[in-house]
Amino acid sequence: MGTKREIEPLTAKEGRLLLAAARDNRLWASYELAVRIGLRRGELLGLRWSDVDLHEGVLTVRQALQRVGGELLIVAPKTQRSARRVALPAECVTALRAQRAQQIADRKGASNNWKGTGHGLVFTTRNGTPIEPRNLNRSFEALSIRAGVRKVRFHDLRHTCASLLH
Repeated sequence: MGTKREIEPLTAKEGRLLLAAARDNRLWASYELAVRIGLRRGELLGLRWSDVDLHEGVLTVRQALQRVGGELLIVAPKTQRSARRVALPAECVTALRAQRAQQIADRKGASNNWKGTGHGLVFTTRNGTPIEPRNLNRSFEALSIRAGVRKVRFHDLRHTCASLLH
């Protein structure tokens, strides 16, 4: 039987350092959502624009993106309670607006090479394909080093959110 990993949320100071360093990262909005509202990696990567209401400042978690048997699939959230409506702090709305602008620029830049699969995902590669979950982990590791914060798992950002709210 595997040993349970110790949950090590970032401190409030480390969370602020991480988000400040993320401002110039193309995945900035994903870090804002992970730290401020506790979205899981798969929920972030499976988030669709149709589930985000920037005017009302809410998003609805309806699906997740996961690697299953060697392929990336859209799946149901982890549990029934995981499907939920979440109020967005102003910082998240700002980051998501920047994300939308980034994606529009990516689409224009990719032109005929845009591979947006019709999922309408919020977070995609520069050519519109879903982001490989392990690549988000790699981006997060590099960001943590740049921000000068302890090495924690991406999932620990969910617990960082909980401890900051607490």
